[in-house]
Amino acid sequence: MKNRKEKILIIVLILVLIVAVVGVSYAAFNYVGLGNTVNTITSGAIRMTYTESSNVISMSGALPTTDKTGKVRLNEGEYFDFTISSTITGNVNINYEISAKDVTTSDRKIDGSNIKLYLTRIKDDGTEEELMTPETYNEEASANEYTGRPAGEMSLYTSSMSSSESNNYRLRMYVDE
Repeated sequence: MKNRKEKILIIVLILVLIVAVVGVSYAAFNYVGLGNTVNTITSGAIRMTYTESSNVISMSGALPTTDKTGKVRLNEGEYFDFTISSTITGNVNINYEISAKDVTTSDRKIDGSNIKLYLTRIKDDGTEEELMTPETYNEEASANEYTGRPAGEMSLYTSSMSSSESNNYRLRMYVDE
């Protein structure tokens, strides 16, 4: 009888031990707790500015010209200078696109297939770096969600800035020969 009670006690202890191990294991894998740590996301600061000079492109009385001549024109009304600057703190990146939109009216319109655009970057030493070969005006049918350019504009140049910088650009437009 004593042997029998010991066997029952051992069996009960083993069952309790098995239930405890299974219960603790289940609890360890299904633990869900609420944290009290504040999560903070830091993205830095971005400031991008666009500055245009007082010069404008005027196609009034323009005569057809070759690319060789159109690429170097610097008379009043033949080019447009502008600057894109950024002030960036932190590890961030600005994607941007320079585009052109035909805004002429029907009574003053020259067909875009007759207009060439040419974009350069003006370097610190005053020389120009070609960013876009002379191309006739051609609107993009779809928008560029990556840079924010809407549909119905011609894409001239796409780039990005990851540090504080300033870039000077020059756009020329002329009637194609």
